[in-house]
Amino acid sequence: MRLIDAEPLVKLLHSRCAQLSNDYGSLAGAVSGCLRLLQSQPTISALINEPLTQEELRKMDGKPVWVEIPEGRVAEWCIAKWDPLMGRIRLWRSDGGWFDGRNCEKSVFVYRLRLEDGKT
Repeated sequence: MRLIDAEPLVKLLHSRCAQLSNDYGSLAGAVSGCLRLLQSQPTISALINEPLTQEELRKMDGKPVWVEIPEGRVAEWCIAKWDPLMGRIRLWRSDGGWFDGRNCEKSVFVYRLRLEDGKT
């Protein structure tokens, strides 16, 4: 399987879904048209998965990030969320706990992808 940037495609499909059904005359035709659109998307050649900087982490507000804390043997998905009261990112765990984003690049390492997937 090849990696693609699907975000522009999703926007295109939302805008063209009804048109594809009309153009192809059936659901099967619309699906076929969607598959052609998927296949036409450019391949992502190199996926960079370096630890995120504070600035990059702030841009990930509301998105999932992979968090590793070597000393605490933690490796899990969290949601990066800007906390306006504290003036920094918090990394929210699935159990409701959180890690302090200001420790990133020191004792907490945050990535866009799970390390095994991103192979840094």
